[in-house]
Amino acid sequence: MNYCSESKIEKITEQKELLYESEKRQREFLEKDLAMKDEFITLITHEFKTPINVIYSAIQLIEHVYISEIPESVNKLIGSIKRNTFRQLRLVNNLLDITKLKSDQFKLNLKYLDIVFLTRLITESIKVYADQKRINLYFKTNVNNKNISIDDEKYERIILNLLSNAIKFTPEGGSITVELKENSNDKTVDISVTDTGVGIPKEKHKVIFHRFGQVENNLSRLAEGSGIGLALVKMLVIILEGEIEVESEVGCGSKFTITLPIKEEIVNEESKISQRYDNRLINAINVEFSDIYF
Repeated sequence: MNYCSESKIEKITEQKELLYESEKRQREFLEKDLAMKDEFITLITHEFKTPINVIYSAIQLIEHVYISEIPESVNKLIGSIKRNTFRQLRLVNNLLDITKLKSDQFKLNLKYLDIVFLTRLITESIKVYADQKRINLYFKTNVNNKNISIDDEKYERIILNLLSNAIKFTPEGGSITVELKENSNDKTVDISVTDTGVGIPKEKHKVIFHRFGQVENNLSRLAEGSGIGLALVKMLVIILEGEIEVESEVGCGSKFTITLPIKEEIVNEESKISQRYDNRLINAINVEFSDIYF
């Protein structure tokens, strides 16, 4: 009796070990496949980015040197080429950044900045797009200034992406509100982007943060996009040690709220927004808002 019991236990143990080894091999194969896929995406996107940059450089040369010699009809075609170049550049940049984030190759470049001023600047910089669609754009805050350590470029990508989505999915006459709140007790700041747009079904709230996780219904057809913007936003928020939440119902608009920790240690000297930053912000807006049409 004891011998039979011991034999059964040995067989069960052996089966468990075989199952564990099988799962381990499958997991290793899956990890290799995912790594190969990411390497392939990186290779392809780099191959795409080179000719896109060449096209954009040629457009810049035409605009700065030959623009006075070009007929208005041709000038409109150049504008269309430029806009679609930005669209492709946006897709390529997003794919590259997601791949880098997944492989832990993304590095933070922390600066000591006034996040209130930075958020207000980003918001006011896209007012021209809101005005063209007759959307009321508001900025609210419960604190006049707040310096924190943050990677301004990554933060900029986050806010611009949320604002781009808000403008795309908010009809004419609607409103978008960017609000920044300091939570002194929690040592955090909340940055929310609220719109009066078409809204998102509750069952899709998690899906939209996945790669290519567009809301696949008639609502998504109101605007174009690759479906990877919000996936990148969430990954950037996480790398900034923050959290992102969405509140939304169909027909009632959406509210995306980012919570970031207040880090007051000075990484470098306090940084001021310079002309160089303004130029970078303009280029970032051109790329991020390239799939918005009026």
